[in-house]
Amino acid sequence: SEKVKQVVGDIMEKTLDNQAAFLALIRTREFDPALRDHLLSVSTLAIIMGQALGYEGLRLQNLATGALLHDVGLLRLPHYMYRLPHALRKFERTLYESHPQLGTAMLDKNGGFAPEVIRMVTDHHVTPDGLGYPQDVAADATLEESRLVMVLDRYDEMLTGQLTLPPQSPQEALSHLYKEGQAKRLDLTLVSQLIRVIGVYPLYSLVELSSGEK
Repeated sequence: SEKVKQVVGDIMEKTLDNQAAFLALIRTREFDPALRDHLLSVSTLAIIMGQALGYEGLRLQNLATGALLHDVGLLRLPHYMYRLPHALRKFERTLYESHPQLGTAMLDKNGGFAPEVIRMVTDHHVTPDGLGYPQDVAADATLEESRLVMVLDRYDEMLTGQLTLPPQSPQEALSHLYKEGQAKRLDLTLVSQLIRVIGVYPLYSLVELSSGEK
């Protein structure tokens, strides 16, 4: 837990002063669905979103930590399951969907993590419509932080093509997220906040104005 806190502290220190640079890094990186890159991207976005939502101090630190560790349970699964879980066979999908509980068990065993961090790891696939997993967690019992991590998790998966082929543009990803929010698969309020923070035309998008200027 001490190593994780040090990493989160470093991320927070850099991100809070260099939001634009981090957003550009996430936006322009080459397609690479490696778990490490995914976790760092979700944690970085979580810090930016947490600030926009008014999180401060320990709450912001816990959010960044939970986002950094949300998929840690995947380390207990075969490596090939990091990619394209929608193509897995039924027994493999059941195993894949156990990664929140596996991650929770890992953090409990190591100790030193705040209850809110552990809940984010446990609940980040619990959807508002109750069709997510683990199914023994009630949709209305999740933290806002858990629902936020879920939104950012999906956003980064879409950008990198981790769950979809080919990778989507930020505009396509945000549009897809909004539709999922309307269908109550995601928290629509948090999706709307992400759109306001990231923008319909994210950093370094090429935009042509009606005047012809680019």
